[in-house]
Amino acid sequence: GQLYKSSKYEALRRMMTKLGAKQIKALLSTMFFGANRGRDVLPADQSSFDDTEGCTVSDVKWTSYGHALRIKRTKTGVNEEFKAKPYVRVDSSDICPAKAMEEYLEEMRRDCRCAIGEEKSTPLFVRKDGKTTTTSDLYALVKACTEAIGLDKAKYATHSLRIGGATAA
Repeated sequence: GQLYKSSKYEALRRMMTKLGAKQIKALLSTMFFGANRGRDVLPADQSSFDDTEGCTVSDVKWTSYGHALRIKRTKTGVNEEFKAKPYVRVDSSDICPAKAMEEYLEEMRRDCRCAIGEEKSTPLFVRKDGKTTTTSDLYALVKACTEAIGLDKAKYATHSLRIGGATAA
């Protein structure tokens, strides 16, 4: 109760309302376990989403080991090195990226943020208000999370997910 009424949790509460818990878990695990840059997965702003370059719902392919995410374009251009990044299912883990993505996509479909037949044009990450999740949303989320757990938010940004994932590998 009282602990979460602290102002340091206010930014995180706003992000939970904006994105939802399932999207936050799927987004953070996608970025961390894939060692992705924000722009590998998300558009910079609402007007810049392009389904030929950005990740869409149809870019998630379920496999025997979990799922793969097709990254169409990276900072260095068209992604030829990795046609798809693998995310392994570990059902016994609370931070399983495949389970997080599965639960998020189920919620997204249930909330009608992705209509059947529109998977190729629907951004992979869509906010509760129906707008595309952007790199600015990810930045705000990382800042809110670090502040909520008592870390100096000035020392962390979205690249912390990429470098953290790469270091953990």
